[in-house]
Amino acid sequence: MNYSFRSQSFVKKKILLSNALNWLSEIGVDYFNSRIHKYQNDLSILIDRIDIQDPQSLVDPQFFATMVNSIYESGELIRIHNSLKDLIVTPDLKNKIKVFIKGPEYANDEKPMTGSQQPRDIAFELIIASMFLRAGYKIDFHTTADLRAQNDKSTFFVECKRPRSIHSVRANVRSAASQLRKRYISYSNNDNTVYGIIALSIDMIVNPKNYMLIANDEQAIDNRMIAEAQEFIQNNDMHWKSIPDINTLGILLSLQTVAVPENHNMITECSFIAGNNIVHSQSSQGSIFRNLIETLRNGVIEN
Repeated sequence: MNYSFRSQSFVKKKILLSNALNWLSEIGVDYFNSRIHKYQNDLSILIDRIDIQDPQSLVDPQFFATMVNSIYESGELIRIHNSLKDLIVTPDLKNKIKVFIKGPEYANDEKPMTGSQQPRDIAFELIIASMFLRAGYKIDFHTTADLRAQNDKSTFFVECKRPRSIHSVRANVRSAASQLRKRYISYSNNDNTVYGIIALSIDMIVNPKNYMLIANDEQAIDNRMIAEAQEFIQNNDMHWKSIPDINTLGILLSLQTVAVPENHNMITECSFIAGNNIVHSQSSQGSIFRNLIETLRNGVIEN
């Protein structure tokens, strides 16, 4: 499998969400007037409706869509909490978390002109940071980049983008490449161990309505997500293949969705990543990029 497969009872998910919310309180983040609190209430309602076996609510399209959204969105906080809970919460990380819990209840209600997309932009940064953490990297939010990740050999600057349509991919990639170029110039240890990655969330392009994916089994879900990533790369790689910086290694694609494998018949959260190199695949930088993507993927699958 190329994706992580998380299938939990709603009662278990509510417990995990409560743990994450307790963490927010412990680090001094008030979530009671945020969208996150709404998702907690929705999970409680869903559990109650299942307990009383209320079929009318469970087949109502609006109710079902609301519950799927709350499952998906609360799952992001749970993943972030699971990965970051043992970190010392610096002021920079705390500020990101404060922004992350804000915003509209649904991603489709974001209005970029008002900045209401920023909370989910931050959520994506934290999800990518979680991937690097699980892969054994040290991460630093006290930087002008979205993320700086380090191991004993290399430093990676990561710029995270969430294009909202296929027409905005080019602008997002160009912006990220320009930002990375500035990081290389300003970084004090300016040598060939400094690299850049452009992380793209393709959720809003592949699944703009946040529909639930239904497939026969886990392998069918895997195949579908691979196909979506490959199609995205084929249609858009011209936007990054021409980036001239040898330090900018490649594109990290992230796809998150809610699915139901019919062999289990349980709502399941899926996280999938793929990479596409910018540097030559047979170069030393190409090898570094392949190893990075494989290490990150293993961390995602094991989570």
